[in-house]
Amino acid sequence: MSSAASSSLSYSARVIEPFLSVLGQSSSAPNAQLLPEPQLDQRVSAAYVHALFESAEACVQDPMFAVRRGAIAHGGDVDLFHYVLSSAPTRRAAILAANRFVRLLGDVWTISFVTFEQRAQVRISTRVRAPYAADEFLLGLLMHHPSLATTTSGSSRQHVHLRRCVLPASATRDGLFSSFHLNLGAEVTGFSMDEARLDVPSPTGEQRLHEVLCRHAERVIASLPSTLSWTERTKVRVREQLPSRTANLIEIAAQLSLHPRKLSRLMVREGTTFHDLVDDVRRTRAMELLARAEHSIAEVAALTGFTGNAPFHRAFRRWTAQTPTDYRRALCGLSPGVDRRRSSQELPLAAATP
Repeated sequence: MSSAASSSLSYSARVIEPFLSVLGQSSSAPNAQLLPEPQLDQRVSAAYVHALFESAEACVQDPMFAVRRGAIAHGGDVDLFHYVLSSAPTRRAAILAANRFVRLLGDVWTISFVTFEQRAQVRISTRVRAPYAADEFLLGLLMHHPSLATTTSGSSRQHVHLRRCVLPASATRDGLFSSFHLNLGAEVTGFSMDEARLDVPSPTGEQRLHEVLCRHAERVIASLPSTLSWTERTKVRVREQLPSRTANLIEIAAQLSLHPRKLSRLMVREGTTFHDLVDDVRRTRAMELLARAEHSIAEVAALTGFTGNAPFHRAFRRWTAQTPTDYRRALCGLSPGVDRRRSSQELPLAAATP
């Protein structure tokens, strides 16, 4: 992401309200005088919020402070996002809603969802470098949210993944993670559960209300200022067109209300070209599809805009120095010539519509 785009990222003031209340707007809060009493619908710069997260954690001397605040940040603190998830008819629908509407809470977060070998994992990451507390706040909110929380025990318990490598013993003794298997030093923050639980009806679910709230959330997000770079906006459009055809610069530029030459210059300024971006989107999408057993190699080629297997194989060898078949087998930890089905699904990262 370009530095200009990074500087425009923001969080909802609803996210930082509990942190400000803990700090008491004291001198411990970075530049607290600039935001003495934030309005709940105000957007606050990511740089300010990240400094606030670090300051709050240091003030209370609790590395799990952000997780705790997220665990109780329901209702008024996160309002619409909370109600959208609470009305979801199943856990799967709640995760999809979180993926889709996380921008209500902040532009920095992205959520992806993967299923593999009968396990489902929710992954939380940030679009810019951020303190642990940033993704841990959202982790606490999601894993303790009524629509996603579980009370089962034993081998089927949910797993929690933290990027932190060390935690104080109190974090595992005081009930914060008592119903979870805890994995430290993970590549990405998140949590996982048995895939079979995804479609269990939610006790708070209401399909019609959920649909109404989703439409309202879409309107709210559409009213927010765009924080995506021109490259990211173009990438969203290219990915949308991939299932049917390869993206065209003239068409994409028209959708963004730009002249094609203007869009090309903006992308070069951000360090890429339209051709390279399309190639990267096709590569990423091909790898995602190859991880899903339901698609044949020919189907993956078609879904990524290739006219046949031969050009797809040439492109994939250029990207990875492997054939698509060998790449799929390697994902399963198998040597060439061995086949095994793998079930995997990954949703695109949440992105706002410019």
